[in-house]
Amino acid sequence: MKKILTLAFAFAAINFSANAQVDRMDRSSKNKMEHKGNHDKVSQLNLTQEQKEKLKAQKEAMKIQRDAIKNSSASEETKKQQMQELKEKQKQQIKQILTAEQQKQLKENMSHRSHDGKMKDRKVAGKDMKNELGLSNEQSVKMKAINQDFKTKAQAIKANTSLSEEAKKAQLQTLKKQTMSSRQGLLTPDQQKKAAEMKKHHADKKNNTE
Repeated sequence: MKKILTLAFAFAAINFSANAQVDRMDRSSKNKMEHKGNHDKVSQLNLTQEQKEKLKAQKEAMKIQRDAIKNSSASEETKKQQMQELKEKQKQQIKQILTAEQQKQLKENMSHRSHDGKMKDRKVAGKDMKNELGLSNEQSVKMKAINQDFKTKAQAIKANTSLSEEAKKAQLQTLKKQTMSSRQGLLTPDQQKKAAEMKKHHADKKNNTE
């Protein structure tokens, strides 16, 4: 479900002036910030001294392992897979250190952080989209209305308890196509071309960061 909703915002703007080196630096900085943010969320759980010491040791061990993967001669694909496995291992280790109540609180903290981050990203993307595509004020207003309409209808579909998960998925797919068509209809041919380029660039960047 969340994947479908995320894909509906595929027109999110990308800064075309960024080169490959800057992209890598941005990804590295983002990963460090996310990693720091995760530990900040853990530190808010009223940890005992023993838990703090265990988490500190775990954090240091993870750093050593991450550095080893980064500096290895393995392919980028292998490194990506190893990093993902290490991330899952870290999650399991943290769960073993925390109590059930702390795990619940951490999950809530991370959920709020994720939601706030997505909202911020969408606001920034909207501004970038206007600048990159050269949208007029009228186009921007109409685009905003289309996005809001999509959000309202998508939430209604998700909240409809009479629908099965498959039915919801199908309706969301249909809604997504209708929304994309409405957005395209607002753009000039040149803007449509640039939007397609932005979409491809965004997809490529996302694949490289996963």
